[in-house]
Amino acid sequence: LVCPHVVEWADFNNFALFFAETFSGGHELVDTLGIKLVAFHPLYSLHNGKFQCGERVATATPGLPLAWGTVTAVDLGCTEEGDVLVGVRLDCGDEGVLVQDDIDYVVPIKGRHDGSADGEDDEANLILRAPRPLLHLLRCKDLALAEEAGLRGDGPGIMNVLRRNEKQIRRLGAVRAKALLDQCG
Repeated sequence: LVCPHVVEWADFNNFALFFAETFSGGHELVDTLGIKLVAFHPLYSLHNGKFQCGERVATATPGLPLAWGTVTAVDLGCTEEGDVLVGVRLDCGDEGVLVQDDIDYVVPIKGRHDGSADGEDDEANLILRAPRPLLHLLRCKDLALAEEAGLRGDGPGIMNVLRRNEKQIRRLGAVRAKALLDQCG
C-alpha cells in the first residue's frame, strides 16, 4: 500500500505516529483480518536507545490500544538480565518503570535529532526505507507457513530472510543503498 500523496507523511515522525496510533504498530489487523502491517519510509530512523525526559513513548500489545506515556527518568539502572530501565508516566496517570526493549515507539522532542543510531544513512535504518511512505501487508497465515518451512528445513525461515536482507544492505553500503532508493523516487 503505497502512500505518496499524504503530505503529513513526508515527515517521518508524523508517519510513525500515525502507524503507531492507528495500526498499533502493525498489530491492529492481526485478530480481525489476519494481516500484519510493516511500515517503510524514505527517512525511516531507529531510535538510538538514549531516552530523554519529556519524550513521548508507547508500548504495543497485540489486540489492545497503544499505551502512551512520557519519559520521566532515564538513569534507573538495569534488570538482573541487563535490560535498561526507563521511568514513564502513562497517559492514564499510572507511573512506573518500563524495560527499554518493551518501548515500541518514540516521538523525539521537537528540534532534537531524529534519533538514528549513527546518522541518517546507518545500514540499520536502511532496512526499513522505501522511496515513498508505504505499508506492507503480510498475511499472518503466510508468515506462519514460512516459519514452519524454515523449522522443517524446507525454506529459509523468517529470521534468516531478515538476516539475509540485512547482510545485503550492509554489503551494498549506506551510500549505494541510498542511491538506489533515490533512483526510485
